[in-house]
Amino acid sequence: MYFVIKNSLISIVVISLSGWLFVHGCKEYRIKTADDPAGLLKKNDLPRFPQVPYNLGRRAYYNNSNETAAEYLKIAISGDIFFISAWLRLAEIKAATDNRKKAREILEFTSRYTRRVIRWKWRQALLARELGMNDLFFFNTNVLLARPEKRQDTFQLIDTQFQGQTLSVLNVLAPEHRTTYLNWLIGWNRVDDTRTVWKEITKTDPPAPVLATRYVHFLVGHNKIVPAAAIWQELTGIDGVTNSGFEKKAAHTGFDWRYSAARPGKWRIQRVGSPVHSGDFALEITFEGRENLSFSHLWQIVPITSHLPSKLTYAWQSHDVTTDQGPFIEVYGYNCKGLYKRGQMMLITNSWQKGTIDFTPPEACRAVVIRLRRLPSKRFDSLISGRVWLDDFRLEVK
Repeated sequence: MYFVIKNSLISIVVISLSGWLFVHGCKEYRIKTADDPAGLLKKNDLPRFPQVPYNLGRRAYYNNSNETAAEYLKIAISGDIFFISAWLRLAEIKAATDNRKKAREILEFTSRYTRRVIRWKWRQALLARELGMNDLFFFNTNVLLARPEKRQDTFQLIDTQFQGQTLSVLNVLAPEHRTTYLNWLIGWNRVDDTRTVWKEITKTDPPAPVLATRYVHFLVGHNKIVPAAAIWQELTGIDGVTNSGFEKKAAHTGFDWRYSAARPGKWRIQRVGSPVHSGDFALEITFEGRENLSFSHLWQIVPITSHLPSKLTYAWQSHDVTTDQGPFIEVYGYNCKGLYKRGQMMLITNSWQKGTIDFTPPEACRAVVIRLRRLPSKRFDSLISGRVWLDDFRLEVK
């Protein structure tokens, strides 16, 4: 009998609780889907549905009714003490109404419970900056920088905070974000600032090769040849023509070879193991014989440190190269005037030949370009076909 009564009482409690939950759930659903949920609630019921007073407070905030907004936000917080969005909105109101002390207290409170929660970090960072809470501002921005989708805006915010002073920015960045900062500066073409950052981040640890290569390419593109060459030489150990015998795949960046590997119906460029002049590889250029090509799609920028008479040597071989206008090697100044020299044309069929180009770099030149060139023919039989192989480029002072 005891167990029957006990089970009956438990059933009554469960049924009552289920009924209450059903009624409450229906009411909550109506509130969430209603156009004006506040009209369905008495004021005393608002804390039980904190999202409703929060929405009312946010609406009042955007209507510049800060006092009304604060009242609703406090009601929302009374219903959910960890309603972080409501706390932050209240802090923004306190900051806007000159109650900065209270705003700081609220921000510190929310920060204690959301140290690594990314959801509120942007608002917390903005509020910390406005309130002059620098330590909290720097902490939040470093957390944001861990998320790739947040980096652009976050670096922009930090940069604004320090008015573009890169050393000041570096001082507050976590070590893992320094290279990301360099990449951000590269993206904005801030050449001088990147050099400052590069100097700082390479004081203790050598840079990753991928980063160094990208940075060299960036500097070369902005005609900063001297610092780019110094980094390249430290990275590769090369002073002169890079990958001179095509023994490695071209990086197509920095001071390495650059070329378009293939244009169907026009040409094809590839490393081959035979024929070679020396080593294990040479570069083969095949002309398809369908167009009267103007070709200039294989080149390398080479930094120079001397303006004494110099000599470029290279090996070449050809097979069935047609037309009166064959390909040739040319040397000219990179972003400087006063230098242009060209080697002999590579025509018909030839076994390995040695090409030589003598030149003297002008004083203004910091780099030269070595390029394979072919000019259009003016003859009737102008469609170029055939193959050319290149190997063993050397640049030396006489």
